[in-house]
Amino acid sequence: MKTTLIGLAGGTGAGKSTIVRALMDRFGGCAIDLDAYYLDRSGLPPEERPRINYDQPAAFDDALLVEHLGRLLGGEAVPKPVYAFDTHTRVGVEVVAPARLVIVEGLFALWWESLRSLLAVKVFVDAPADVRLVRRIRRDVAERHRTTEQVLQQYVGTVRPMDARALRGADARPCGRDRHQRRADRGHRGAPDHRSPREDRRWLIAPARR
Repeated sequence: MKTTLIGLAGGTGAGKSTIVRALMDRFGGCAIDLDAYYLDRSGLPPEERPRINYDQPAAFDDALLVEHLGRLLGGEAVPKPVYAFDTHTRVGVEVVAPARLVIVEGLFALWWESLRSLLAVKVFVDAPADVRLVRRIRRDVAERHRTTEQVLQQYVGTVRPMDARALRGADARPCGRDRHQRRADRGHRGAPDHRSPREDRRWLIAPARR
């Protein structure tokens, strides 16, 4: 079985997870979310863990991520970590079986060269900054049990600067005349987005450079 590996990046709240769900509903496969590969902070006192900048590449275990992707490409199942945001620790594993389509999703999905070299396709998802912030607040309040003030403090302090850094580091070319590149405006037709179905979203898609 040949496995196709897609890297899907974009700023916080851009709609990455929604697109991944739509692709998997349509084509099947499995998803590897970067959030699962945050470094385990169980060795730190609980009061020190919230002080860490989790919105930078160094917060992730990229070596383990690349190892797991390589094993999936080789037809092996991998034990993807289960990460708890409330404690900043790993609390178990989820076995992910190899599939024809594997989607790697996250802010820094196009950041590391060791990861980019494995990708058959690179995708960057864009959306207006104000729309993304609203989505971030809704998600973190509902799913990560944070207050609106905590979300805004993190957004201003680390999320927004690191979003800009990820944009600079992502190997996704701007829309232009490149015949190998395709642009789809107004989002993915048929991709359900319960949050904001009318919001504008762009996909910037280009084959990975070998």
